[in-house]
Amino acid sequence: MKSRHGDPPSAGFFLMYKLYVKFNDSEANYLLLTPFIKCFLEIICV
Repeated sequence: MKSRHGDPPSAGFFLMYKLYVKFNDSEANYLLLTPFIKCFLEIICV
C-alpha cells in the first residue's frame, strides 16, 4: 500500500474525516484538530 506525498487522501481516510466532522461539528473542535489531521495525513502518505 504505497502512497506518495501529495496524493489525495484515501477513501478510508476521507470517510474517517467526514465521520469526525459529523460527530464533532463544533467549529472550535474542528479548527483545533485540523493540524492533527494534516499531521496524521502526512504520516499515512509518507
